Amino acid sequence: MPFAPGNDPFVISVGASDIRNTLDLGDDVAAPWSAWGYTPDGFMKPDISAPGRYVIGAVRLPPAWRLRDRIESCRPRRG
Repeated sequence: MPFAPGNDPFVISVGASDIRNTLDLGDDVAAPWSAWGYTPDGFMKPDISAPGRYVIGAVRLPPAWRLRDRIESCRPRRG
């Protein structure tokens, strides 16, 4: 494969935006971990962005469950 799959003009790529915890749309920027730029063919990527920071879920989980889930997801696995 000569290029990353997200660089294909027929692939819709999604980036994360940082809304900076405000309602003003003028201060929104690309999240630091979200890739962006031009493909070798000159297409601007990502095609669309969605909030990726300061996102509030509809259901609040117990704090102990969230911490345990994060620890488990970061732990190396064997086998």
